[in-house]
Amino acid sequence: METTTTNDDEPVVAVGETVTAASGLALRISEKAHACLPRVRAHLVALARTGGTTTYGALVRDLELPYPAVGVGRVLDTLAADCARRGEPGLDALVRGARAPEDPQVAVVHAHWSGPTP
Repeated sequence: METTTTNDDEPVVAVGETVTAASGLALRISEKAHACLPRVRAHLVALARTGGTTTYGALVRDLELPYPAVGVGRVLDTLAADCARRGEPGLDALVRGARAPEDPQVAVVHAHWSGPTP
């Protein structure tokens, strides 16, 4: 994927584009997932800057996303592709199941966002 610079609020992935999810599966970016990206990204960047994490359920509830907690993975896979395109660590690492251990990538994400605004 090529790196593209744009306004932080605007996704750098496009509706209808096919990207590879962390699972290795091809994912076609839907309008619904694409529309959620700016809010999800802003929320997770704010969490990263304060050293926080969240759960799938809390993310859906806090942002009133049009997905059930078990379905928000599609948005997070889309966000991971967006972060990769920007040359950033995946903000999706900050979201986990309520009983799941913390992803080792969380420290990388926190370190990236803890300094001056990239």
